[in-house]
Amino acid sequence: MLKFLTRAGRDDVPGLATVDSAEALWRALPSDDPIASQVAICDALAQINGPRAAEINRLHALFAIERRSQSLLEGLLSEYVSPSSSLPDRERKVRQAVLKLSRSFAQAYEFFLRHVRGNDAGAEWTAYAPAILVQLFKHREIDLLVALYRYEAWPRGRWKELNGAYEFALTHNLARQPVGADRRNGKTVKTITLEQTFIRILLLQLMDSGQFLPSDIAVARQWIARWCELSSLEPIDPHDGMLSSTDGFVVNLAGYEGVKRLASSHAATGTTGTYLRLDAARIAESIEHESAAVGNAAPASGSEAMVHARRLALLSKLKIVFAPKRPRFKRRGERTEVASMPVQAMIGGLSSLFRMLRNESRRVANAVTSPSPDVVEITISDVSNYAGVRRSPSPGASIGSLPLTTFDVPQPLWDVRDRSESGCRLRGRTSNPRQSLPGSLMAFRDNDAPWTVAIVRRFSKIVGENVELGVEHIGRDPKRVLLIAHDNKDAGNAKRNKIVALYLPESDAYPRIPIKTLIVPADEYSPGRVFTMLSTNEAAVRLKEPIEQQRDFVWTSFDVVDPVRP
Repeated sequence: MLKFLTRAGRDDVPGLATVDSAEALWRALPSDDPIASQVAICDALAQINGPRAAEINRLHALFAIERRSQSLLEGLLSEYVSPSSSLPDRERKVRQAVLKLSRSFAQAYEFFLRHVRGNDAGAEWTAYAPAILVQLFKHREIDLLVALYRYEAWPRGRWKELNGAYEFALTHNLARQPVGADRRNGKTVKTITLEQTFIRILLLQLMDSGQFLPSDIAVARQWIARWCELSSLEPIDPHDGMLSSTDGFVVNLAGYEGVKRLASSHAATGTTGTYLRLDAARIAESIEHESAAVGNAAPASGSEAMVHARRLALLSKLKIVFAPKRPRFKRRGERTEVASMPVQAMIGGLSSLFRMLRNESRRVANAVTSPSPDVVEITISDVSNYAGVRRSPSPGASIGSLPLTTFDVPQPLWDVRDRSESGCRLRGRTSNPRQSLPGSLMAFRDNDAPWTVAIVRRFSKIVGENVELGVEHIGRDPKRVLLIAHDNKDAGNAKRNKIVALYLPESDAYPRIPIKTLIVPADEYSPGRVFTMLSTNEAAVRLKEPIEQQRDFVWTSFDVVDPVRP
């Protein structure tokens, strides 16, 4: 085992005095243990940010270990954001490894930047200033990226430091000087500027609204790496009236924030500082072209079709976020404040809703003995298991107030803070934020009212385990139903052809839903697929185009393709 992996002390760590020493350190790292490699590199970088004076050879060594470590850092990032990520303990270790490695590099570059900005720095050091700034900003981008993945606000002090560094670059005409970004066979094949690197950070920051999954942010980051070449940051005079416009984006380098969409209220905040306008017109055009390309390449069905659908949905969101002109939305209803309205909430996805409805149905069935009347249309009741079909309880039966321990999954109380016809805002506590990220399925109700099914649209952390969710209502009074597949997807396993789904009847009460719909597991969905739906009666139904596609479920309408058989 190598000395530096024993954590005996920093004197045991190979130094970063020259390029050769950086290469020796890299060769000594264990290729099968990325976190141990991160620890060793951080220990070596800590020696740079020490009491010794800045040396050109150590800067060269820093650049060398930076180039080598890019694959390590990106690999850790990919593991951290992976939807199939491992256990929470491993996830925490990977996140800490990413932050420690990136922040160690940033601190080393800040050490050399302070020397460059000093009065005694010569022309040789000044020539390295653009490269130092670009690398510093790249690591601040990763720091912001992790904050976005965790739905946390980036510290205002971080923005102040970043804005100040960019203002220094503008003062010394460094922002648009090309810096080598990719080298092959000893030659630079791609360059990037500090302006482009800053734009990447600003575009990522615009995705901090809480409506994007970490995996979506990772995909958008790849597009943003191209889009940053299509935009620019142009100085504007705060006195020429542009700040009172409602179109475009602006960043104030004297402030403690990143980029903001222009609004009429912006001028009231003052006009001191250096203002830059971010031009996003060509980015909007690129999103249109990307959407067309993804749409034209979409396969008809299967898992790849799901991926393409999610990418199209992501591009649609980004089109709104980066639109040069402020989009106008027409709400289904005005949002009204709610004083205090505690509700039971079921968060945990489709399988958790299945369990909750099954348990509730069993409790109701045990309390009700009279059969329900015959029906002549598709009135779906709960299906408790694969063996048979239960009838609905009589209309007059009441299930009473259900205790919080009735279901397999916890039923915490949440507060409704405001609501409209289309959705509401909820506040509560969760020990597992992944269960309530954007795109998650949930249900909630007030006392004995029917459950309202909703999709989480926005997620934000408040303090500790307290979070706030913005949700969109998609149905009311869900029923757990059994679907029998007609296509015999797995003829050798009859049970595999039986699928549990959620039926959402139309509703003329809050929320108003004008059509019947189904929520089915994502891996069982394909448009046009025919099932026999079992309930108090039986009917063949054909799934229509999806209304909403998420990783684990699809919400869709359906057609009845044969008469109901009572």
